[in-house]
Amino acid sequence: MLDSNARNQYNNMRTANELGNMISYKQASACRKGDHILIKGFPCKIIDMKHIKNGKHGVAKCKFTGTGIFDNINRIFQESAHSDIEVPEISRKDYCLLGLEEEYMSLLDETTGCIRRDLRIPDDKMENVKKGLLEDEVNYLVTVMGAMGEEKIVDIKKDHN
Repeated sequence: MLDSNARNQYNNMRTANELGNMISYKQASACRKGDHILIKGFPCKIIDMKHIKNGKHGVAKCKFTGTGIFDNINRIFQESAHSDIEVPEISRKDYCLLGLEEEYMSLLDETTGCIRRDLRIPDDKMENVKKGLLEDEVNYLVTVMGAMGEEKIVDIKKDHN
């Protein structure tokens, strides 16, 4: 039986190992606007980047302004230009919308045939999707973006196939 201190160490190692598969590293000066980086542990999309020249005794720095991809909060991060910064592994996957169940979507993964019902309908898309499913009987493609163990619906569009 593990004591509480050993259990905490085990959980921290396990979390670090899981995160090791979810992040990579990139030199700060190689990042560009539109790239994704981790700012204070949150996956963010770079919306502004400035190179700050080195002073008399310092090194060049990069100042990043990013928007959280899951919470839309702006964050600022500054790092020396030659340092490596954490870059989250971003995944995108398209699903076929089968239907709506209260606030959740039923999504079909066409490659595996699995159905998932764990993603909420984004508030800004809810009325359009409900109206489209009831009136048009149109098929929709739902794009889901994932990073750091979280997922979010980023796009819902009509399937023209």
